[in-house]
Amino acid sequence: MVGSIFKIQSVVEPESDGMWTIKLLLCSENDTELKELASYLQTDMLKYNPDLTSLGNMLREMCEYEKATKCFQRHLNQLDDKNSSEAACCYTSLGDVARAIGDYDLSITYHKKALEIHSHIPNSDQLISIAYNKLGAAFRQKKQYEEALEVYQKSLEIEQSTLNRNPESEGIATTYYNMGI
Repeated sequence: MVGSIFKIQSVVEPESDGMWTIKLLLCSENDTELKELASYLQTDMLKYNPDLTSLGNMLREMCEYEKATKCFQRHLNQLDDKNSSEAACCYTSLGDVARAIGDYDLSITYHKKALEIHSHIPNSDQLISIAYNKLGAAFRQKKQYEEALEVYQKSLEIEQSTLNRNPESEGIATTYYNMGI
């Protein structure tokens, strides 16, 4: 049944023979949970473009970090302009993966690269603020609290200066939350 989708009903730990027993149920096209998952993947995970970055983000959500990294790297290699907003998004995603696997130094490197690119792109204050927040998270997890607080403060300054242009932004709350944890 190539291409079929199954739902795991139960997993039984081996008693003596070392063989796990997994009970599967074949899903039908009318399965509501499957429809909800497909809808989520189409609208939320792939909402911008079904490209390598979207696939990488989906793989990152599935904790398939090595595969996600390959998608982001490949997308970055395909870009003509390595200083574009799209490239910065690839670096941000690579930084997120590096942080997720505990490579905080690499995460910091990627987020700094994304920040550098965003700083040369007009009207990217929101993306710069997000980059500072992600950089701060990597510093915080590396237990470099002063550096984390410093970049969170920069994010907060940007959020406060752009509040009139974007009153619906959750950035200030996010930054205060990150500063407090």
